[in-house]
Amino acid sequence: MKTAFLLGAGASKDAAPDFPLAADLTSNVLKDGFGLLTQFENSPFQPEAFKSTVGQNILPFLGWMKEQVDDAFATDGRTANYEDLAYMAEQIHDHLIRNFENPAIEPLIQKVPLEIRFLPQATTGERADQLELLSQMTVEYVRGVVSRSLSRWPTELEHLRFLIEFPNASVLNIFTLNNDTLVEQFLLKEGKDFIDGFEPSIGTMDFAEGIASETPAMARWNPASLEQDAGLGVIRLFKLHGSINWFRYRPNPEIARDEFHRVGLRQEGLRKFMKLPPANRPDLNLPELLVGTFNKLLRYTSSLYHPLHYGFRRELQSTDRLIVCGYSVGDKGINEQIASWLDGEPHRRVAIVDACTEEVLWKNARGLILMGRERWTPNKQLVLCLGEKLKCVDWNVVWREIS
Repeated sequence: MKTAFLLGAGASKDAAPDFPLAADLTSNVLKDGFGLLTQFENSPFQPEAFKSTVGQNILPFLGWMKEQVDDAFATDGRTANYEDLAYMAEQIHDHLIRNFENPAIEPLIQKVPLEIRFLPQATTGERADQLELLSQMTVEYVRGVVSRSLSRWPTELEHLRFLIEFPNASVLNIFTLNNDTLVEQFLLKEGKDFIDGFEPSIGTMDFAEGIASETPAMARWNPASLEQDAGLGVIRLFKLHGSINWFRYRPNPEIARDEFHRVGLRQEGLRKFMKLPPANRPDLNLPELLVGTFNKLLRYTSSLYHPLHYGFRRELQSTDRLIVCGYSVGDKGINEQIASWLDGEPHRRVAIVDACTEEVLWKNARGLILMGRERWTPNKQLVLCLGEKLKCVDWNVVWREIS
């Protein structure tokens, strides 16, 4: 019986007493917890318009967007998080650049306060361009804060032991929506190599050489490796929303062709990579990861993420049991895959394992899963194992529930 795991943010929170979750990430974004705006403004690679005006308006812009989202969500009793703010900023940017035009966005743009929409020292012709730049840089800023918030060493990883000791797990596929590197760190600590779409694998990279040299050790994106026959005992890791140690890389500044690379897990290597000159580092030194809510769906078909999501769907088709840990079932694209998989064969089972209560789970869930539970629960296709931290879960009980 083939088993797979799907991990969300709740699977990471036990790595440290103060490991950042959505509320912490939102707080860091709204207060510039890492001084990222100063780094952006002092960068010699930034456009002059950013240095002179836009950087000063990112926090006011975020504050205004939070007010709009909070008002819209008031009847639901929830407030805006960093994902909501990134989504709103990207909608404005995509509309302004005619990438995903949406006439409904135009009235919203007109509501942006004049002191933000008409930035100081801007001529009439520059105003639209500056708002376009402001919305773009706001998304980049959020991505930067998230990556720095998650770039921390854990105090413990034992709560992830179920990944390699779960009953009856043979060929192992781990799907994760998390941008941190906790799963990779745990697997390496346990002497487990894995396939993640980059070559060479982390387990065979020479970290010492990378850290000691000017350029950290890097592995090149090769999605074909994800389609190789894994064989018994081989682990495949699908990071469906990117990672803090993935970067867009341009080997030749004269040729507009980017590559994706993964750098080592050690923080020293990440720091060295971020200090490389412009020809050998990504724009703004930011990792390749997704932020936002529904805008993530638009990136699932991009050159980096499409092979990962194709692999997710392909591997699910031969999976009998899916163990979902710490995921609030709020991603519409992921939920679509789960629902389609469950409805495809009556013998398939999914267990949702989380420390939250059932009330909280269904409050956060999107409509597709909410509607599906009525047909999945009676025949035990959907099983809830709630109320316990991952390190306290009896996984034999979970297995019995879905066997």
